[in-house]
Amino acid sequence: MAVSDRSLLAEAQKQKYNALLRSAKGFRIRGGLYEKLFEYQKEGLKWLWEHVHLQPLGGAVFGDDMGLGKTLQTCAFLGSLMRTGKINFALILLETSLISQWEGELRRWLGEGDPEYPVPVHVCHKGR
Repeated sequence: MAVSDRSLLAEAQKQKYNALLRSAKGFRIRGGLYEKLFEYQKEGLKWLWEHVHLQPLGGAVFGDDMGLGKTLQTCAFLGSLMRTGKINFALILLETSLISQWEGELRRWLGEGDPEYPVPVHVCHKGR
């Protein structure tokens, strides 16, 4: 790929990113994480923003087939809310067999994976 092709592609991606954020009414996510998301995951984040954060009651059931990135989308969503000061913490309840997986993903995408603004991750479980 030629340099000019790369810059055109980068500009097109930037415009698409800006359009999504404008359509999501104030949602912000760090660029490095955003670039790693698939289009359907970006749409999922927009949906979470519009249906969980902007609704007066807030809350939603977020489900999809296995392996499509619900954990990553949730990490990105919570990280964005924390980084913009909209929330100070989040409580994630899940079955014990998933604690290690979620802890790893939260640390990967929000903690050590984001040196600019790491989000602290704490696990509370009797067995640990």
